[in-house]
Parts: sequence; C-alpha cells; structure tokens
Amino acid sequence: MARSAVVARRTLTKPELLPSAVADLLREQVVSGTLAPGQRLVEASLADALDVSRGTVRDALKELEDEGLIENIPRRGTYVVDLGPADVREVYDLRAGIEMRAVRLVVERSPTGASQAQLRQIIERIEKAVAAGDGRRAQELDMVFHGELYRLSGNHRLEDTFRRLLPVMRLVNRSRHQLFPTLADVPREHLPLVEAIESGSVAAAEEAINHHLAHARDLLIEHFDELRALQEAQSPARAGVGR
Repeated sequence: MARSAVVARRTLTKPELLPSAVADLLREQVVSGTLAPGQRLVEASLADALDVSRGTVRDALKELEDEGLIENIPRRGTYVVDLGPADVREVYDLRAGIEMRAVRLVVERSPTGASQAQLRQIIERIEKAVAAGDGRRAQELDMVFHGELYRLSGNHRLEDTFRRLLPVMRLVNRSRHQLFPTLADVPREHLPLVEAIESGSVAAAEEAINHHLAHARDLLIEHFDELRALQEAQSPARAGVGR
C-alpha cells in the first residue's frame, strides 16, 4: 500500500502567492526524493500540514501535475510519479530535439568570446563542486550550463520550453551524478561541446550535444533497469505488477 505524504508543518506567508508557494515546496520535496516515487499525496493532509486551504493545495497539485511530477489516477488518488526507463528515453529524446536546435542557433549566432567564457566559467564551477565532492551541486550546475545554452541561442520560446521541462528533467536526473565512474567525468562531459561551439562548426556542436545527451540517457536507463530488477528480486510477488 502506498504511503500518504507527510510534510513538515509550516505556515506560509503572502496569501496571494500561496498556491505557487505550496507548489514550490512540494516540487522541491518531489525532486529531492523527500516525497518518494509512488507516494500518495492526500489533499486534506497536505492542507492541514501546511495550514492552507484545500483549494490552495488543489491548485498547487495541478501545477505539479502539469509539470509531469505527479499523476492523478482515477478512483485511486494522486501520487508522485514513479519514472522508469521509458520515461527517461522520452525526456531525453525531447531534450535532444530542442537542444540540438538550440546549439545550432548558438553557433550560427557566432557567440562572442565573453559568451564562450561564460560557458567555461560554469564548467569551472562544476569542477569546484566536484573537487568538494558535492555531486548534487555539480548536477545543479549542469542544468545551469544547459540553461545558458538556451539563453545564448537567442530563441526565447526554446528557452521557455526548457524552463517548463526543467522540473521533470531534475527528477529524471536526480541520481545521475552518482552514475559516473568518477565525479570528474561530470565537467569533462561538457568540454567537447564548448570546444565545438568555439570552433564554429554546427555539425561538430550537434554531434557533441547528441553524444552528451545519449551518454547520459544510457547511464540513466541502465540505472533504472537495475533498480527495477532489484525491487522485483526483493518483492517476487509484485514482480511485473503495476499499480
């Protein structure tokens, strides 16, 4: 039986911002794993824990559902999404489509030395996080790096699409920093792309981003497959049975 969500009791401020404040709180708990995959979210319990109205919680949950972080199952309730290999593939297929376009635009716009330096500075920040052994921070900066690519593309709609996908990308990538043989591989994954952009070759840049995303996708799919196999081995009676 799925566990119902339990959140720390707290009083939120600025009533006019309550739905977004609740959404922000729950989003971070989903992405961090505090609210676990498959965990049930009970509207009344959340409203009581956060000292807000059920309508406020309902609006917040709708926002998270639109982002793909939770799902409403008819006659069952609302649950944190339990992602699998197929979800990873879909997210990365979508990322590849829009990110290859963004990278092409970056190269075609002939970014200035300052813009290229900004990308290298983010890689340096990733390296510092790696040196400190902070994998989660390195992963956060990975998203900053990719967000900068979209900004440099000059296409605001592409950038907006990336922003809308960011919550589910963060959820998919939550454990990615643990999958590299060493944390030092995290910044190394980005260098070929920056060098390709600096070379002015669209083909090289597209190949670099495609390789980067495909490598990340394959690592995650392997990880999800291993987790599912472990879960099924621990619960033979539930093997192959969906919710």
